[in-house]
Amino acid sequence: MSRWRGLVVLALACAGLDAFLLAGEGIARYAVPPVAALAVLAVGLAPWAGLVGVVAAMVLGGWLGVPTESPALLPATLAVTYLAGRSAGAWPGVAGVAAVAAAAWALDDFGVGTLVFAAVVLGTVWTFGRVVRRRTEAARAAGEEAARVAAVDPVAASGQVVLAERERLATEAVAVLQGAVTEMRRVAAAATDSLGEEELTAVHHRGVVAVQELRLLLGLLRQDPEDDVEGEGAPDQGGRSGSPSRARGRWPLWHEWVTALLALALVPVDLVGPDALGPVALDAGVALCLVPLLQRTWPFVAALLLGGVPLLALALGAPPLDGMSEVVVTVAAAWRVGASGDRVLGAGLAGMLLSRVVYVLGTDPGNLMIELAIIGMPVLAGAAWGEKDRAYRTARDQATTLHEAHGAIISAAVTQERLRIARELHDVASHAVGAMVLQAAAALSHREQDPARARRALAVVDSSGADALGELRRLRSVLRGDARDEQPPTADLAGIVARVGEGLDVRLDAATLPQDPVTAAFVRQVVHEGLANASRHAPGSRVEVRVGQTPAGWVVDIVDDGAALARPAVQSTGYGLVGLAERARALGGEVTAGPMTDGGFALRASLRHTDPAAERVDA
Repeated sequence: MSRWRGLVVLALACAGLDAFLLAGEGIARYAVPPVAALAVLAVGLAPWAGLVGVVAAMVLGGWLGVPTESPALLPATLAVTYLAGRSAGAWPGVAGVAAVAAAAWALDDFGVGTLVFAAVVLGTVWTFGRVVRRRTEAARAAGEEAARVAAVDPVAASGQVVLAERERLATEAVAVLQGAVTEMRRVAAAATDSLGEEELTAVHHRGVVAVQELRLLLGLLRQDPEDDVEGEGAPDQGGRSGSPSRARGRWPLWHEWVTALLALALVPVDLVGPDALGPVALDAGVALCLVPLLQRTWPFVAALLLGGVPLLALALGAPPLDGMSEVVVTVAAAWRVGASGDRVLGAGLAGMLLSRVVYVLGTDPGNLMIELAIIGMPVLAGAAWGEKDRAYRTARDQATTLHEAHGAIISAAVTQERLRIARELHDVASHAVGAMVLQAAAALSHREQDPARARRALAVVDSSGADALGELRRLRSVLRGDARDEQPPTADLAGIVARVGEGLDVRLDAATLPQDPVTAAFVRQVVHEGLANASRHAPGSRVEVRVGQTPAGWVVDIVDDGAALARPAVQSTGYGLVGLAERARALGGEVTAGPMTDGGFALRASLRHTDPAAERVDA
């Protein structure tokens, strides 16, 4: 409705101007303006209808004796041409503008000058409308994108991405570890009967390779994930470089160079013919060609040239440059004033308009409307473009900000999920693979002196591998969402000592244990990690495990006295203590670990009470 209201106002304004300019033209003053008004209104139905209406008004005016040089139909013609550029397609619009120019050419007895002038003026106005339309579409698309992104719940989006990442890792990472453990079990089973050195060495070597693969996998999981979420970049929808509202730069932009060179190339053309101007006009024309190069970087100097040079030439008694060179410079400056609101350049444009009005009123008052249109039309079109450009940039910046905020939330969620999966994989696979490597080394060292013990070690390799495969299958089901990660309600430290502390002299001191599932799981993980590290790095050592309660929370100490067996330590992934510290920080606790001065290694983990009134149970 607002669009039609605007068209009605524009149609009435064009009709009023036509009637004013047709004063003294008899019946044409009353017949032509209504047709021009209908042409403006017809654009609301179809662009081609408006252009046809303009041609009809031109033909009617010619039939009623309106002189071809009369500017009466200029307002309606420019309005319809601009609106056609705003709404018509590329080729239909070009064809319609060509039809209007051809009609003007035919009504002026096929004068070449009329054809060139009409084609240039109408083509320029249509281009204005086309450019504004493109920016309007870009602003609309950017607004829709901003609204779409604003409607997205970043938490829900991050949940979807986390689910996809979880399922991918469940397929890829777990499969790698399953393959390594299965291969190690196969090689161990093949070596059980023969206890051959080559077979046992292959078991141990395959285990070492599995540890290295696990270490690499955990390292990759702990790297920052790449932001490969589709659509998270803020697209530049319809953006164009070199907009008039850009910040000032040091050098002119490419379109400013094109405008200046085009104006300079037209100066000699404007000085040829019977109406050739003198040296003053030539100097003025060359000076004006500098305006496009200076209007953005040095607007004050550009304003002096644009307004001061024509006024100075007029004061010296020489008419300003009257031709296409001046039109090119003036139109470019007027567009910039409208688009960017440059008041300094606007003052220079006002000086140019004043010089032209004074000159035209003294020589050919009938061309006053043309002079006003040359400046007014690009100012209005530039203002429309500037409004849409600001809307576009605002929406684009809003979409970019939302994209970045959502991307940060999603990236943080994915990072946390990858760290969680890395800790789970470490807990499930690292300890089991480490124990398998340790037992493989034991089988290799006892194969001649104690074959039965070597076979028991290989059996442990097989059973540990079976347990690890079961845990990996459970983990994969949890990651895929097929099952819940159910943990024992209490710490169950005795089972951990029996399973992980084999080969160690473990002394467990845990009179009370937390019943809170979160705290119990953390204590279980600390004991598991401490004993696994002692098995790898200090096999045969005495290990003291103490779990105690303080007024602030729970404290777990695991201390070993150093390696008791002359056997090389088993390589670890190096991420166990890192993951343990991350868990502790997430729960408000801390983990410290390091060698002791008198030998051995100490691991301490502390965790504050999650519920001070929680029930305690005996170990």
